[in-house]
Amino acid sequence: MSRLTQFSLKNGVAILFMMILVVTGGIYSIQTMKMEMFPYANVPYLSVYVSYPGATPDQSLEYVGKPLEQALSGQKGLKNIYLTAKPDLVEAILEFDDHYDIEEMEKEVNQTLSTISLPSHAQKLQVQRIDPTQGEVFSFGLISYQKSQKDLRKYLDQHVKPILMAIEGVGHIETKGGDNQNLVIRIDPAKARSNSLSYDQIKQTLQSNHLKISAGQTNLDQKRLPVVVGGEINSIEQLQNFPLRSNIKLSDVAMVNDEESEISSTHLNGKEAVIVEIYSQPGANAVEIIKQVKQKLERLHLPNSTEMVFIHDRSKAIQKSVDQMWREALLGAVFAVIITFLFLRNGWTTLVAALSIPLSILASIIVLKYMDYSLNIMTLAGMAVATGRVVDDSIVVIENTYRRFAISRRRNRQMILQATGEVGHAITSSTLTTIVAFVVLLFVPGVIGRLFQPFAVAVIVSLFFSLIVAITVVPLMAHFFLCRSLPHDQKRKTLQGIYRKVLLWSFKNQGKLAVITMLLLIGSCCLWPFIPVHFLPADKTESYQLQVSFPDGENKERISESVERLDQFLLSHHDVKQFQSHVQNEELRAQIELKEEITKQGTAKFADDLKRFADRLGNGYIATVSPLSITTSGSGLYVIATASNETSLKQAGNRMVAEIQKVSRISNVKSNWSEKKPQISIDVNMNKANQYGVTTDMVVAGVRRMIGGETLTTGTSTMKIEDHEVKIGLEVQDWKQLEELESQMIPNIDGSPVQLSNVAKIEEVLAPAAIHRLNQQKYLSITGQFTTNNTMAVQQEVEKRLAKLKMPSDVTYYFEGEAKEIQKGFKSLAIAIGVSILLVYVVMFFSFGEALAPFAILFSLPFIVVGGFIGIFLTGEALGVPALVGFLMLIGIVVTNAIVLLDRVIQNRNKGMATKQALIEAGAVRLRPILMTAIATIGALLPLAFSMESGLISRSLAVVVIFGLISSTLLTLVIVPLVYLALDKIANRTLQYKDKEVASTPVQQINSSVVNSSVGSR
Repeated sequence: MSRLTQFSLKNGVAILFMMILVVTGGIYSIQTMKMEMFPYANVPYLSVYVSYPGATPDQSLEYVGKPLEQALSGQKGLKNIYLTAKPDLVEAILEFDDHYDIEEMEKEVNQTLSTISLPSHAQKLQVQRIDPTQGEVFSFGLISYQKSQKDLRKYLDQHVKPILMAIEGVGHIETKGGDNQNLVIRIDPAKARSNSLSYDQIKQTLQSNHLKISAGQTNLDQKRLPVVVGGEINSIEQLQNFPLRSNIKLSDVAMVNDEESEISSTHLNGKEAVIVEIYSQPGANAVEIIKQVKQKLERLHLPNSTEMVFIHDRSKAIQKSVDQMWREALLGAVFAVIITFLFLRNGWTTLVAALSIPLSILASIIVLKYMDYSLNIMTLAGMAVATGRVVDDSIVVIENTYRRFAISRRRNRQMILQATGEVGHAITSSTLTTIVAFVVLLFVPGVIGRLFQPFAVAVIVSLFFSLIVAITVVPLMAHFFLCRSLPHDQKRKTLQGIYRKVLLWSFKNQGKLAVITMLLLIGSCCLWPFIPVHFLPADKTESYQLQVSFPDGENKERISESVERLDQFLLSHHDVKQFQSHVQNEELRAQIELKEEITKQGTAKFADDLKRFADRLGNGYIATVSPLSITTSGSGLYVIATASNETSLKQAGNRMVAEIQKVSRISNVKSNWSEKKPQISIDVNMNKANQYGVTTDMVVAGVRRMIGGETLTTGTSTMKIEDHEVKIGLEVQDWKQLEELESQMIPNIDGSPVQLSNVAKIEEVLAPAAIHRLNQQKYLSITGQFTTNNTMAVQQEVEKRLAKLKMPSDVTYYFEGEAKEIQKGFKSLAIAIGVSILLVYVVMFFSFGEALAPFAILFSLPFIVVGGFIGIFLTGEALGVPALVGFLMLIGIVVTNAIVLLDRVIQNRNKGMATKQALIEAGAVRLRPILMTAIATIGALLPLAFSMESGLISRSLAVVVIFGLISSTLLTLVIVPLVYLALDKIANRTLQYKDKEVASTPVQQINSSVVNSSVGSR
């Protein structure tokens, strides 16, 4: 290190040039780095969706779900398959082991699923990654006072979506609204028969006349051109007037109408709208994507009387988070500089020490950009946390130089080189030990490890450059500014005098101090039962999701009335900024964004008001209100139960839900158990069907034509007119009784009508509304939301209640969700803390070249618990992942003070001082830099401690570090010298004992043993 200092002092111009490069390169990197809210976390989940129109849950499971499960059963790295079969849909959640790359898994799953055979009516399956840190980046809505939702949807599909999909980084685009209508041709059987036309004739005529194919290529005027032949029906009017025969049009025997395939509506701020949601590819630059999206939307020429409303813009939240972390880092830097000035009382000295902050941070930003990291909450938080620590090395160097200058008239390069050399070993050792503590964080497994990896890298790189700055830039700047401006006599020995007295008293009262420190340690540990425990802190919620499930068979009018009442409630609420709602089948989902100025208490009150209102929307309506934020996504209570039969599973589920609902501080407790719903079953009797010349396939086709219709196809593609899929079916009246359905006619193999009841049994039966399976077995899940930051206490109460619950013997259950994450995350971080302590000791051992001093330094670590626990208890924070990361940070930070102290002690002992004298002198000399570095670190973290919007890097981390640093610093200044003194005495006694053993051995005995061994060897 001394060589670097020598180089710096001899090559000032080169160092200044490097400083300019760092500053310009850092500013350039800040301007060009991509910004995002959170780093890409490689969340080990994939979702698979398969739409199967017209299918019941049983059919969805049998023909789509089971083939999907079987195909994936041998998939590498796959832990669990959560599959749900619903009407018209099969969805599966695939959970993989943490150490697999989810991008590679996505490719392999797509390759595996491409081999399975799906029913002809099933649509193409979709595989997507599930990552709560990514999600929707931008959304907007179109509201028109003249055009219908269908027209708006058509405009978006034709003119807007292709433009937006061309933007680099856009993953996919989802559109809500205007998509629930199909063009359906309803043939009147009587009119068709009177015109001697059958259903199949009309269908085949339409399909054969809507066709356009390539006929090859031909030479024309010395050019080779492709030939396309065919004709298409391009409008609804053309379809209605389509000639089936010379004098018969389609409209003579059929009606062509837009029919709703399902109950569906989309509203934005109380008005009918079409909403577009844009999703980015994982790791893409969301801010740049949104910028380009806005530019392209601004150039659009909207239809008349159409309004565009921006709904969600993630770039605003990203910019707000980035600005907030920058603000906290800058405030921390200012506090650190002020504290340095208060100690040194010299502007030039403070300026020299403060240079390490911008240089270290800007240099680290250059490296982070080179490593392809983004500016996000975690990287900026790492820099904010490192702000107080990066100045420490420079403080130690400049303070020692300041001290040497104050007591000497000789102020030159050699003096600066000696002053830097005296502390060079100490700052190098302390910085390396701090770096080692953060290196361990890089190897924490799981999503938490990946989220905190950029945080750790930012701290590590910043600390490394702070050491380089301290031994190169600081000595050079000291030579420029301090050699002539510093007064000769700067003796402020008040603190040193007090500390000397405390140290002398502690030497005389070692037993009392041992008792006091043990009582402090035990007392702080006794606070554990009173400290809340959770996984991650909850952000301030500015958005909520309302989910309302309608009762079976709820009609469209009542649903529309409920949506209108909800719109009026939200429009009249003063805390609501904007909202959207979407109704599909028997469920309403609404997303409500609140005003930014609303308080945390205000958001909780709004959620309660919304829940009470939604519960009164209608009889049988089930409402759930959930916050929308990264730290609440996927958290909460989650119980999975399995059993050998459905009866036991249902009984257990009902009992468990009822018992959990008795627990306070938990809401929205519900299970995924789906009660059976009525459906009409048509069971074909094969013997009777054979007698009438009917096959099962013909019955299925006949009933489908009557009810849902069938999609017209041309070749391998679906027939479309004006962007609508065209279906064909029979015109039938709504049935009031089953007998009316039984009397319907279907054609047999000869075309003759056969009454449906003659070949099939028709009855109303109960069937499951949805089927849930876990790894090919039915399961039940129970979920709930914690309404407190002490989630562990609520979780433990739930576990106690369920343990006492009497359930069928074949039922087994276990916990997932936040309980599992706490267990896994806390275990990983506990291991990381243990490994960190071991590595810190190893680094100190090699640095000091002895075991005594490092072992004494380790005694400063238990006292981080004293301050950490007291801080959490007094501030009401919870012990979670951020707090544990704070304890991990303290391991690296706290030992630096002890290293600085004992490094001077060893130097004194090497000069021949007695141990006590060496400790007292080292304490007097190193007290001020120890206090300066500790208080500077505390000051740098104060903005984070008082911040109300810190997210994953929450107040609890800052509180733990601040209080832990206070307690450990104060105790280190007393306890570490005592421990070192005690260990030194033990070592001396051991050596003396060995010397006595050697001295007490008779000379004759030694000579005899030597002779005997010599003879034996011959």
